[in-house]
Amino acid sequence: MYKAERYAETIREIDAQLKAAAGTTWQDSLHKYLYPYGRAYRKVHNPAAGAAAAERILQLVMRRAIPRHQLEALFDLSWYYYDIGEPGQCARVDSMAVAVADADPTMPPAQRGRARQYLAFDHSVLGEYRNSAAWALAAIAVYEKADSIPAAQWAESWTAAGVANWHLGRIRDAERYYFKALDKLGDGEDPVILERKVSTYGNLGVLWQNAGDFNRAKKYYNTSLQYSDRVIAKATDPMNRDEAIVNRSRTYLNLATVYHQLGDHGKARELMDLAWRDRSAVLEPDDPQLLVIKDRQADLELSIGELTKAETFTRTYLAACERKFGRTSEEYIRAASRLGDISRQQGLITRADSLFTLSIAAGRANTDQSTDALLAQTLQSRATMHSGAGRFADALQDLLAARLILVNIYDSLHYQVAGVDTRLAELSWEAGDPGACLRYAQSALAIVDDRVQAARSGSLRTFPDPHILPDATYWRIRAARALGEAPRALDQDAGLDPAINALARNKAALHDEHSKLLLIGVQQRLFDLAMDVAYDAYSASPSNAGIERFLHLAEADRSTLLKNRLNAFAGIRFAGVPDSIIAREQELLSSMKVDADDRASATNLDKHEHELAAFIEDLRKDHPGYFALRYQEPVIGLAELRAHLVTPQRDLLLYAFAGEHLYMLAVHSDTALLVRTSRKDIAEKTRALGTSIRQNDQGSFVRLSRALYDQVFRPVADLLHNEELLIVPDGELQALNFEVLLFEDPGSDRPDRHMLIRKHAIAYLLSATTSVQFADLHRTRSNKVLAFAPGFSDEMKQAYIEGYGDRSDVDRNFLGYVRQPFALMAAEELGRTLSARVMTGTDASEKHFRGLATGYGILHMGTHAELNSNSPMYSRFVLGKDGAGEDAEGDGYLHAYEIYELDLSAQLAVLTACETGIGTAEAGEGARSLGYSFAYAGCPSLITSLWSIDEKTSSDIITRFYGYLSDGMPKHMALRRAKLDHLDGAGDELARPSYWAGLVVVGDTAPIEGLSGTGHVLWWVLGGLGAAGLILWWWRKR
Repeated sequence: MYKAERYAETIREIDAQLKAAAGTTWQDSLHKYLYPYGRAYRKVHNPAAGAAAAERILQLVMRRAIPRHQLEALFDLSWYYYDIGEPGQCARVDSMAVAVADADPTMPPAQRGRARQYLAFDHSVLGEYRNSAAWALAAIAVYEKADSIPAAQWAESWTAAGVANWHLGRIRDAERYYFKALDKLGDGEDPVILERKVSTYGNLGVLWQNAGDFNRAKKYYNTSLQYSDRVIAKATDPMNRDEAIVNRSRTYLNLATVYHQLGDHGKARELMDLAWRDRSAVLEPDDPQLLVIKDRQADLELSIGELTKAETFTRTYLAACERKFGRTSEEYIRAASRLGDISRQQGLITRADSLFTLSIAAGRANTDQSTDALLAQTLQSRATMHSGAGRFADALQDLLAARLILVNIYDSLHYQVAGVDTRLAELSWEAGDPGACLRYAQSALAIVDDRVQAARSGSLRTFPDPHILPDATYWRIRAARALGEAPRALDQDAGLDPAINALARNKAALHDEHSKLLLIGVQQRLFDLAMDVAYDAYSASPSNAGIERFLHLAEADRSTLLKNRLNAFAGIRFAGVPDSIIAREQELLSSMKVDADDRASATNLDKHEHELAAFIEDLRKDHPGYFALRYQEPVIGLAELRAHLVTPQRDLLLYAFAGEHLYMLAVHSDTALLVRTSRKDIAEKTRALGTSIRQNDQGSFVRLSRALYDQVFRPVADLLHNEELLIVPDGELQALNFEVLLFEDPGSDRPDRHMLIRKHAIAYLLSATTSVQFADLHRTRSNKVLAFAPGFSDEMKQAYIEGYGDRSDVDRNFLGYVRQPFALMAAEELGRTLSARVMTGTDASEKHFRGLATGYGILHMGTHAELNSNSPMYSRFVLGKDGAGEDAEGDGYLHAYEIYELDLSAQLAVLTACETGIGTAEAGEGARSLGYSFAYAGCPSLITSLWSIDEKTSSDIITRFYGYLSDGMPKHMALRRAKLDHLDGAGDELARPSYWAGLVVVGDTAPIEGLSGTGHVLWWVLGGLGAAGLILWWWRKR
């Protein structure tokens, strides 16, 4: 019944046995029931009830006074207390076991040693590592006097000695003990042997992970997982199975921390999810062994600035640790240190200081201060707190103490020592000592010279804590500049390129998009400093080489994800690489994902990573062109700009913010100019200009427009002679339509007659690099038109309600969308004039869009759109639905993240719904809007809107735009001509920018070849969220 997990019946049977055995020799077997009885009570009732039940049986066994039975009962009771997370009770019970074993001269050495081994384990869990090491070696001393000891017991004691020595910073002793354990275990297949191999290989993984050898750590973790799977498959006893599952999840957690340290947060989350699945199935909800997963998740949340989530996870775990392990345990000390760091980042300095002090005091009471890695970590966190408060001397003391500990544990050339040197460099800078900053930064760079050499050689090798080299480089250059080192020497010799190349290598090794952006975003200051240094060198000696250098740096940290996506598109069509190679690449890349429903995906992860690494190395040797395309950072220069973007009739203007500066790079067909100005107040002026446009505040608009022109355009205006102008905006300038900038004071004249739209046909680029990549794709693009216009008629909404089974779950938001009769009419007109395929009403559904969009060259979205500022990937278009089902493809909403998954062959997407060009800016990428999602899906050209646009005016402009487009005019020229037509015929009110300037062209500007139409026919707007009053007024006008 116990093995069948029928726990209530197990309790009844054992109760009956206890009653029937009283006064008989059957009492001698009562110790065998202690653990099943306690565990059954725990499953039926709660842990406390289980403990009480187990203690009752222990009392019966102790009364019989048979030492061997007493010892077995004590061992089982100790295991029960371990299961419920009470190591203090474990130590009490195992101390009794040692006394019982030593009091009986006939007790076998294996049992006396086993009692000591269990006590060593208890002290380890309690964080008392000196005691743990002493009891483990005491167990080994007993075994050495015996004739025969089971291999598993030998291994347990050697492993316990290894764990204790590792915690005490004695790394080499720990490794030696672990290998002794493996030597004793041999090659046996007995489940007990396999269980010990799980823990020993896992501990070797921990050892090498902390030593910084992540490849070796992953190999040992992988071996541990393989043995775990075999143990679980062989387990017949529920206790053994549950213990094996908990052990496997421990390896998942450790692997997750490896990937977290490598910057791969996506893989770390996948492995933590596996660990949670394992442990939540066998542990109580408040068990610290379960909650430790949330504690590890707190690390991930901290890395992305989610302080509230991190605090919640850590507080829950801290309370559980205090309750189960006490304030002296390693678990409690670690959690208190992390909570202190969270409090520091929240600005709660007093609380942070208290928590750091608590953690440090507890650690010093139980470990060797000179080799306590956790103490070193806490000291570094406290140093950051001291530095932030201006207590530089206290911070220096903590950092130097942390550095000494790490040198004692590892050596003076360990990467963690370099990490502390980098912190010392930063502290010295903040304290106003650039000389000390330079010395510490140089020390860090000397330690990680292997990373510098790997970056210079083009090696694919990646390293733990990938920010050390960039950070050390950053402080070395800042200090050198402050000490007067020449700009050109800094740019050429300071190691900027190795640091930036190393970031690119680490980024290429990541398979999670968020991790890629986080890696680049955190190093924004390095890119900013690199641009400052490059400009200083250019300013001292202007040359095309200096401009090329700046262009490379300015493009390096923008459109990170889009570059990779376009490289993937190009790779599929790369000539000279066999299809079998491409297929194998995709197979290996797919194997990098951990599937929660496929445990083998985690167990074989290390194997797959080695296979992928070997495959990529073969690509580098055998197909260098394809390798460069897929796995190296795309680099463009002036030649590429002039070959694909700049012409004798078209100029390019690239913006880049860096620290306190705004850089402007103007590129003409035969010359180029790099200018630097102050970025002071640009963000505020841009936002204020937007507000003045939306509110039709003419006075504020004129003042702000003139001010912005003077600051962000006038410095390069003399070089921009051509009518056509491509602009690569950055930062807050991504929300500005440069057409509205006033190049001169309008005086009493109408402002639009003095705006840049009168001089230039402007298109915007997400980045210069991605525009060149799009141009190089040579994809076959259709010129067929697909128009979607749900219309949101009352009839469609009624059909939706009637088709929905449970009306209480009807989507009320969907029913509230304003009707769009003009979008319907426009779609129908497209069908007549351009032979478009038109989807209206319930046919204009998400499912149909996903099924049809990939086969069309021009996509029109005549519908509502909703911007999600907090989570841009959840911004969405509203499409039709009929109530037949609310699955992922039928919920009526096409989200940005769903568009990302498509592979479009479209050459133009027209998205005139409100704010489709607005998105949240992300470091390393730029504004990720609904429009951006179409670019990511492979569409090179977009019409988007920067604000909520007037439906009637925008419809007039779009009417003219399509007319000029069908005449063969380039897209930006067509849109500009349409706007000028509007302005030339508009009164003062309708000439204000809020009516006409919201629509912009983003991306490729080329005409659409083969677009068959009837020229200047009547075109209708596709989309918009105009008010119902405007719609009715327009209908009456017609």
